[in-house]
Amino acid sequence: MTDIIGSIDNAYQGRIGVRVYHLIFTATTMFKFDVMNRKDLSQYYKDYIKQNPIARFGQNGMMGPLGSYEYEQVVKQSHFQAVLEAEKIGLDIEKNLDKYLSENPKNLETVDLSGVTKVSLIQGKDLRLPKLVIVSGSGEDEYKLMHNNFEKLAKLDDETITRYRTVLEKVFEERFSSEDAPV
Repeated sequence: MTDIIGSIDNAYQGRIGVRVYHLIFTATTMFKFDVMNRKDLSQYYKDYIKQNPIARFGQNGMMGPLGSYEYEQVVKQSHFQAVLEAEKIGLDIEKNLDKYLSENPKNLETVDLSGVTKVSLIQGKDLRLPKLVIVSGSGEDEYKLMHNNFEKLAKLDDETITRYRTVLEKVFEERFSSEDAPV
């Protein structure tokens, strides 16, 4: 049985083609499941992702042209539903990880953590999205963290950022740093 230390849900990558990952950490490996490439995703979620929620934020982190209040509330609700669905799929994978690994899924990438030199968890600030940055000899991987950042102007709530921080501290120890996270 795989010993899971913890996970990070709704880790987005990409500017044009968005990928949504559920990251599962053990002491030596990060399992990177692309939850967007699942047959069981609802069409609602697929349509939302095609709209690229990250694209709503420009290079400087500011939102694009704002619509009416009602429009923004519909977008917020869509974001909330999409995040919940991706989290549910990721938690199901996590709960049944050994079964998923035995099936050799196409939506899985494994990352050997021994080559990781630095990991940063950066809370959202000034409408810039929160992110996770993992640096290794092969380069830098950056994930935008979308769990519930729509509720607090691009910030994750204290409970979520603390949960992520706790997992990363256990896995990466002195290689881990956190910016703007609650103490």
